[in-house]
Amino acid sequence: MGSQGSQQINDSSMHTFECYRTGSSVKPAFFHQNSLVEFKQVVISSTHSSKDLILNQEESKKVLISRRNSTDDCFHLLHSSVSVLHAYLRWSHNRGTLVLRDLGSVSGTFIKISEIFIQEGFIFEIGSIQLGVTRIAGNNRALVLTIMELRGNIGFSDMKVGSSFVLDLSKRGTITVGKAIFCDLCLKDEGLNEIHAVFELDGGIKLKAAGTSKIWWRLSPTKTESREIMINVSDLGAVGSQEIKFGECETLISLL
Repeated sequence: MGSQGSQQINDSSMHTFECYRTGSSVKPAFFHQNSLVEFKQVVISSTHSSKDLILNQEESKKVLISRRNSTDDCFHLLHSSVSVLHAYLRWSHNRGTLVLRDLGSVSGTFIKISEIFIQEGFIFEIGSIQLGVTRIAGNNRALVLTIMELRGNIGFSDMKVGSSFVLDLSKRGTITVGKAIFCDLCLKDEGLNEIHAVFELDGGIKLKAAGTSKIWWRLSPTKTESREIMINVSDLGAVGSQEIKFGECETLISLL
């Protein structure tokens, strides 16, 4: 781990969250600042599904995403990472767009984000590591990250599930995260790019993906329902380990 901008801490009184995995002005965390695009029809399709489903703007029905084919309005996805009651999609007439909600799944529902203002409780995944923002301090210029999930070895014996560390942006205003040795937070994870993400001060603490890097936001903790999240046409989501693409009527939503 790079020495600049981060330091290991040992705070036995620190509270951690169980598990959470998605401007020019400060907006609430969990707000997609990309313009929402109106469309009339969405096709949901997958090589793991026995049938396709079409969701029309004129209808308000919920499409359940499940590993069990229970109803005609259920999108059946036979995969071990998908719960029986995993999530649903529906068209919101009030919002004029699709909304997605996790129904308390085990492995989570995710949205890929390019940049977002964060607050306490936000959990994101980069590479094989899932990190939760368990505290924001220092007059909104420092944050405590806690490792929530870890798949594989990231090269540090002291970096394990439950361990926490501080990122302090007060000196330079930015902190880089990636597998390159020159990153402020260097993680030896082959799933990361050289520079994978950047924390920066911009009226709040903003998390940005570097280049084509993927940062995943988990909508809710394990076995906890999320609120409804508006979905943009350009968004990329995931149900468990299965990715979802959202598109206009001719474009499929593919769970790969």
